[in-house]
Amino acid sequence: MLSNDSDDYTFEDALTGDTICDGVIFLFKILQDVKPSTVIDVQDLENKLAEATLQKYDNDVQKLTREMETIWKEIKRLKPGTYSDSRFLTQLFRAFKTTSNESFERTVKTLKDMWILQDPKFTIPFVIQTGCTKYVNLVGANKWNVTSAKGTKIIALTTALNDHKKKFNELKSKVESGGSSGKNGGKTGGNPGGDKAVGKLKVPEWRIKFKGKTTTVNGKKWVW
Repeated sequence: MLSNDSDDYTFEDALTGDTICDGVIFLFKILQDVKPSTVIDVQDLENKLAEATLQKYDNDVQKLTREMETIWKEIKRLKPGTYSDSRFLTQLFRAFKTTSNESFERTVKTLKDMWILQDPKFTIPFVIQTGCTKYVNLVGANKWNVTSAKGTKIIALTTALNDHKKKFNELKSKVESGGSSGKNGGKTGGNPGGDKAVGKLKVPEWRIKFKGKTTTVNGKKWVW
C-alpha cells in the first residue's frame, strides 16, 4: 500500500541521481495506516466478543445478537479484513451455548452442525434470525425460563447437599453443647458400659473413639 504513495516520501538526489527515502515521512505514513490506538481498541472489542454470554445480556438472545453484531461491524470498520465471518460465527455459537434452555440448546447444536458442514444457507444473518425466532417463540410459550434437565439435576443436588450440611451442623452443635443429655443430670442416656464422658461431650467414649469395626459393651455387640 505504501509503495503507491512512494512519491510522498522519496526524492532523487540531484548530485548522484540516487533515489532517497525520507525516513521520517515514511514512518509517519506507517503510523497513519497502523494507528496503535486503533489496535488497542480492536483488541478490546475482540475481547468483548470472546467474553459475551447470555447472562451478561439479561438472558435475552435478541439483545445479545444485536450487541455482538454491532461490535463485529465496528471491528470491521476499524480494521477491515481482520475478523472473518467464520470467526464471528464461532463466537456467536459459543455465546448461544451459555443458555440453560434445553430446547434452545438443541437448535443451536443443529445450526452449528450444518454450518460446520458448510451449508451455504447458514450465514450470519440466517443464524441470528433463526436463533432470535426460536427465542421469541419460547418466550411466547412461557418456556424460555425453563431450566434444562441437566441444570435441574445440578440445582436439586446442590439443594440436597446444602440441606445435609445444615442438618449436620445442627447435630454437631447439639453434641458439642450436650443438648442431647436430656434430664439425666449430665449423664448420657443409653450408656451400658458406664464409660467416662469425654471433655464437655456427653457421649460415651466407646461411641466416638474408633477401636475397631465392632465393639462389645455389656454383652451387646455394636458395629462402627
